[in-house]
Amino acid sequence: MYMGFNLSLEEDTDIWKAAGGYDKCVTVGENHLNEQKAAYETDLKCYVSEKELDGTKIQNEWFPQVQADIFISHSHDDKTLACALAGWLHQIFGLRCFIDANVWGYADELLREMNDRLSDKRRMDAEGYEIVYCHESCKKVSEHVNVMLSIALQKMIDKVEAVIVLNTERSVPVCDNYEMNKTYSPWIYSEIVCTEIVRRKPLSSYRDKNHVMLEHVSDETKTPISYTVSLAHLNPLTVDDLSKWMDLYHENWQDYVCALDALYESVCNEEHMLRKKLDEALRLLVNDNI
Repeated sequence: MYMGFNLSLEEDTDIWKAAGGYDKCVTVGENHLNEQKAAYETDLKCYVSEKELDGTKIQNEWFPQVQADIFISHSHDDKTLACALAGWLHQIFGLRCFIDANVWGYADELLREMNDRLSDKRRMDAEGYEIVYCHESCKKVSEHVNVMLSIALQKMIDKVEAVIVLNTERSVPVCDNYEMNKTYSPWIYSEIVCTEIVRRKPLSSYRDKNHVMLEHVSDETKTPISYTVSLAHLNPLTVDDLSKWMDLYHENWQDYVCALDALYESVCNEEHMLRKKLDEALRLLVNDNI
């Protein structure tokens, strides 16, 4: 990840007009994201090796890494809004977006497949009553699937150039102060913390590769468990900022290698220029020592 943003956005805004309206943005976003959707296996026999399941292969097949410029973190209740944002970004700037719910939206299917195979379905308990699933086995299977999805999400956040946290009343509803917020979604909590600790890669690591212009499984339950998160490390992003970005890029598109450069310049230019200087200094230092 090169840069992260904390975006406040709602359906009722004029930003969608430039891309044909909110409904069109949703459709464009869904079509764009569906192109990335992986064809997954439903027969776990292909993952069996000496009577055990190959967890690494299952993770790579069911939650594959895809090519994307922007990772959009959002609440399950904001799935349509996230699709609209993806459609707007793709239509206005040609950027590739990633939303796990659209690309990996079948973790429940994987959980069911693994429980069917591993959780002693239809066994008899000590009193002779039939049990659909063994609780302890289900718990372990759920742990495995959640870890697979979590690791895949962390890899995607590390892989993309930019991360946008879609900050609404559904995702980060409780605000204690300007620095700390709370979320009731363990997945949003995990993703925000990941953006805070993931390595910040130099911009050249993305541009040297011929740059071409989830919500999650069981995202939120009724159990009122909250997680304190800090959004201070993410650059604030508003609808006005999106408009300035769009105008700047359209007026000077020939000056930018990628549309994201116009975003960095218009929203966080000081940090962007500082990081570019540090990256250049590090590159020269490495070359001098070779």
